[in-house]
Amino acid sequence: KKFTAICGDYFKEDFGKGYDAAVSVESLHHFSPGRKEDLYRKIYASLKEDGVFLLCDYIACCEEEEELLVRECDRKRKAQGIAEEAFVHFDTPLTLQREISLLKSAGFRFVEAVNSIEGATFVLCQKEKRS
Repeated sequence: KKFTAICGDYFKEDFGKGYDAAVSVESLHHFSPGRKEDLYRKIYASLKEDGVFLLCDYIACCEEEEELLVRECDRKRKAQGIAEEAFVHFDTPLTLQREISLLKSAGFRFVEAVNSIEGATFVLCQKEKRS
């Protein structure tokens, strides 16, 4: 099988269509839920029927941790005059429940956390076959 690597801004690059799989490893925990959901829709659209998306990323332990990290990121942005759309390397992971909800909202019907290794959780998502 052919392997395609796309190097660029997730939100600006055209992913194309017809992929068997997509993989993201420890990089999406920096983005807001809205941006992630848009990206998940874009990934979903790029996959073939029965295609899979393997997300490996950091997950907040609870809603309190998720909210605390978002507030701290917002505080630092404001203090340093950083625009909301500008990328900053500050971890704002979501809870697993919220992550799964975004993935399902993007179109994935099968979404399951399959493993967790040293703080990173592997979430397997599959695009359904059309009947």
